[in-house]
Amino acid sequence: MTTRIPPHDCPAHAYLALHLLARKAAGRKRLGDEMGLGSGHMRKLLTRLVDKGLARPFSTGHEVSEEGHAVTRAAIDGPVLVNARGITAPGRHALVVVRGARHRLEDTVALHDAAVRAGGSGASVFITEPGRGHVMPEGIQFNRRTLRAILKGRKPGHDDVVVVGAGTTRATARLAATAAAMELLGIADLDRLHEGTRA
Repeated sequence: MTTRIPPHDCPAHAYLALHLLARKAAGRKRLGDEMGLGSGHMRKLLTRLVDKGLARPFSTGHEVSEEGHAVTRAAIDGPVLVNARGITAPGRHALVVVRGARHRLEDTVALHDAAVRAGGSGASVFITEPGRGHVMPEGIQFNRRTLRAILKGRKPGHDDVVVVGAGTTRATARLAATAAAMELLGIADLDRLHEGTRA
């Protein structure tokens, strides 16, 4: 049986909230709808982010602080919703590029499991090999055209890791990709979120 971390203690939920707030300040209800969280969980999560100095309240909701912006601009690029049919589990998909984290990549199954624990369907991992382009570390064959299409404009380097998360909804797909990235970076709790996103 998989144990899930409460959203207000989960670094993937925290990062995803910061990522969405960095794009546009929002009230608790709208942010909760985008993240698939109820009002109570969202209130606790936002309180934790404010207490850590990563977000701040304003008249109609919350926005990201400078410290929060530093987290979202660090090692993780995304999550971005994509159509990754044929290269990961079925459903909705989201992509993240974890910059400079290839040296941390040891166990892709652990990243997949982190995505499932967060409520997603799983995650697929891709790296770049000199002369071979993008490959899956396990040597599994996949649709390269699909991967090229979803990476358009992102240009991951040899030190970067591409993670495609899957879920039944947009929210769970984003969360799956983000949770796998947190696992890769070794971020197990909110206290390590700021430090750990600097890969």
